[in-house]
Amino acid sequence: MPSSRQPILPRVTRNGISRLDVLPAIVAGVIALSLAIELIRMITDSPGILVIGGLAVTLAGLLIATKRPFVGLTVNSFGSLVVAIGSWGPLVEWSITVFLVFIVTLRFGRPIRAAALVVAPTLAGTIIAGDLGDPLTSVFATLVSLAAGSAIGAGLRAQRLYRDSLERRAEDALATRELEATRRVAEERLRIARDLHDVVGHEVAVVSMNLGVVEMALVDTPPDVTEALDRARTGVRNVLAETQRMLVLLRSDDEQGGADPVPDLTSLPALFESYRQIGMDLHAEFEVPADSVDAATQLTVYRILQEALTNAQKHGRGAVSVTCAAEGAKLVVRVRNGQRLEPSERSTGLGLVGMRERVAAGAGTMAVTSTDTEFVLTAHLPLKNGRLA
Repeated sequence: MPSSRQPILPRVTRNGISRLDVLPAIVAGVIALSLAIELIRMITDSPGILVIGGLAVTLAGLLIATKRPFVGLTVNSFGSLVVAIGSWGPLVEWSITVFLVFIVTLRFGRPIRAAALVVAPTLAGTIIAGDLGDPLTSVFATLVSLAAGSAIGAGLRAQRLYRDSLERRAEDALATRELEATRRVAEERLRIARDLHDVVGHEVAVVSMNLGVVEMALVDTPPDVTEALDRARTGVRNVLAETQRMLVLLRSDDEQGGADPVPDLTSLPALFESYRQIGMDLHAEFEVPADSVDAATQLTVYRILQEALTNAQKHGRGAVSVTCAAEGAKLVVRVRNGQRLEPSERSTGLGLVGMRERVAAGAGTMAVTSTDTEFVLTAHLPLKNGRLA
């Protein structure tokens, strides 16, 4: 139900102002011109104080209508009655009331209510003045004009609402189609990433292992053969590195293809601070230099911590502890938080699935330990060259 406190003048929307939205402004201009003509006429003919008071009532109704349309409409309709009692022709005041009925019904509907509010004082003023001839003619003309103003306003409003509903349906259909296309693209990227990891990654790893076996099995190998094996091993490592970079790109949420800086270990303080700002009691300890971890692994660490902290905020309670340290040839990332006695919302588990996929794609492992009071996530990822820089 439309609010009667809404303004009656047109407002600019993201689609601009339509012709129907301009109509109230045009009619308001006609009303202002009518008031100016009536004022000049009164100055020329010097009417009594009652007539001036009637014009003031008409103007007051217009001003009130800018904030309270139906209240202002009611006040405005008494202007013609007061003017008629002062022995003045209320044609201008009566016309202004009809125009205002049109504007109000165009903006807010309710044509029967609008006409009912003004019909009695407007009829009384017209009959008392007798400008339209006998009382029957006055009643008929007043009723027809009020009915026409309210009906035309309500009809144009219905047309505008119908047009707006069609536009919204078109926008919703377009948005749904775009979301579906985005979803399909994301699914295809994930499928390609899984194929690269499961097929290409596995086969390249097998080749690398067999080259190692050959290198160890050969005795008194000629120098050129040793160099060829070294080059082959280097090529295999390069293929693995390039495959890893492609996996990161395919699984990245950035649709600009890396136009924005890729998050790394140096981005973690800002990530931690963002959670502290929303009230999380977060303690973080990092003992690993950024140059000891390659870019792909740094991105994996960032995404794991991002998802783990989100889960802790949604499903955990109490303090959250984050540690990152080197243990042998592995980078160990551990997130520890308390468990809520009653979960605030049901978990789908998709976040953990995504984290496992990211860790596996980075040649790492991830373990989750969950008790009634504590939740611990531990990820092991390879260090660059298997050691700290």
